Amino acid sequence: MNIQATKLVVLFGILAFLTAFGLPICAVGSESPQSEFLLDFKPIHFSEGSPSISQMNADAENALSVDQSVVLYQLLKALKDHPSIRVEIVGYSDKDECRLEECRKLSERRAKLIYTWFLKHGILKKQLRGPTGKSADWPLYRSGLAQEKGFNRRVQLEPY
Repeated sequence: MNIQATKLVVLFGILAFLTAFGLPICAVGSESPQSEFLLDFKPIHFSEGSPSISQMNADAENALSVDQSVVLYQLLKALKDHPSIRVEIVGYSDKDECRLEECRKLSERRAKLIYTWFLKHGILKKQLRGPTGKSADWPLYRSGLAQEKGFNRRVQLEPY
C-alpha cells in the first residue's frame, strides 16, 4: 500500500470513529432561539514550503498531514451541511519560510489548493470567494518559536 492510500485509510478510519461515537465532525455551537448557529472554521495548517508547485495538480491530501486532512473533511462537511454559508478561502505563510514575493505566491498556492479541492468535492462556487493569498503579513504568532511559526502557515475560511 502506498503512502497516499495509507493516509486515506487512516483518515477515513478517524472519520468513521468520530461518527460511530456520535462525536461532531465539525465544532458546531449551540443554536440560538432564532435558529442561528455558530461554526468553528478551524484553520488548515501546512508544513514549511508546502504545497510546492508540483503538488498543485495533486489532491490536497498529498500536501497535508493526516490530522489536517481530517480538518479539511470537517470543513467540507460543514459547508455541505450549511449551503447558505459563504466563505473566502485565504492563504497565509510564515515570514521565515520564504522571501516576500515567494511568500505571496506560496500563500496563494495554499488558498488555491483548498479552493479547488472544495470545488472538486461538491461545494458550489457561489459558496466560495477567493482564493486569496495574504503572504506573511497577518501572522497569528510573532514570537519566532518553531511551533508558533507552524500555526502561521495556514489556510482559513473566513465567512462573509
